[in-house]
Amino acid sequence: MLIEVTGHFTDEIILHGKKHEIIELKHMFTFALEQSERTSDFPHVFCKLFDFEFIPYAPDIKVDVVFHTDTHRIYRPFY
Repeated sequence: MLIEVTGHFTDEIILHGKKHEIIELKHMFTFALEQSERTSDFPHVFCKLFDFEFIPYAPDIKVDVVFHTDTHRIYRPFY
């Protein structure tokens, strides 16, 4: 599963890990955000908690889900 993390704190970040249902991802997102001291820490905390890893960002990568840390919105992008 590929997840794009976006927000005002950084450019897009791509995370790779085990596939999860959207409802599970919402709970994981909320928990990791609560455990993060700053929004900019979120990707690192999420990876550590849920065994995801960073992969290099490329604009042509098609992700499964987007986490928007500013609005707390989680959605599947349309391609």
